[in-house]
Amino acid sequence: MRLIAALLCAAVLAAGEPSLVVDRGVLHAADLEILGFRLNDVSTEPRMAERIVRFEQVSAQAYGGVVTGWVEIDLDPGRAEYRGDLTVTGVDLAVLLRAHGLGGEAVGGILDGRFAFRMPANRPQAITGQGSLTIREGTLIQLSVLANVLVGDPNQARGRDRASATVAVAAGRIQVQQARIHSPVGLIALRGTMGIDGSLDLAASSRPRGGVFRPIPLVGDVAVWATAKLARYAIRGTLASPELRLNPFGDDLGL
Repeated sequence: MRLIAALLCAAVLAAGEPSLVVDRGVLHAADLEILGFRLNDVSTEPRMAERIVRFEQVSAQAYGGVVTGWVEIDLDPGRAEYRGDLTVTGVDLAVLLRAHGLGGEAVGGILDGRFAFRMPANRPQAITGQGSLTIREGTLIQLSVLANVLVGDPNQARGRDRASATVAVAAGRIQVQQARIHSPVGLIALRGTMGIDGSLDLAASSRPRGGVFRPIPLVGDVAVWATAKLARYAIRGTLASPELRLNPFGDDLGL
């Protein structure tokens, strides 16, 4: 009965009709979806105790990388929720972004990270969590909103950017607590929030190598040159259509 309950709960996590196989207490699934991310070649060891189904030793392929960790489902009607702690290693950033309608050929890198979460079963929008990530061998400055804050040819930095960030999720927004992008053409720091709907409310500061900035459009054809070594910006709009505004009185974010 415990194994049957575990299989039923696995089906709740699955996208569509899952293909589930149990071999010597290990559950195998060809295709599952967790938190909107698709996993392939999944294996896990289901356990059940006191209305909690726990999937231990999770291992899966995803977006060119590997996902490991654990996920559990609390079946108590008074506190029904999903909980988990997942680690990703070697994920292809370009593949991940394209799968969610973002990025494109201009952005890439290898993503590693960890994310712990809690999500009410009947209110997925109330998910909370904490995590960290790093990107290596990145092509990040080519992203238009970032390329506009640094001078020089961003193509010189292809495959040479690296980044790190700590994030939290609460109240329907991703809180970027601290983010740094290191590139041969400069350093960028970010802090603020991103909505799960793609809306942006970020502060950014940048320090290019050489200390010269591109002209930043302000109103109509008016533009200014920021000649200081450090510049500050506000980023609004959406991930699909970000808006960059010069903000000389903003926080330097530690740069």
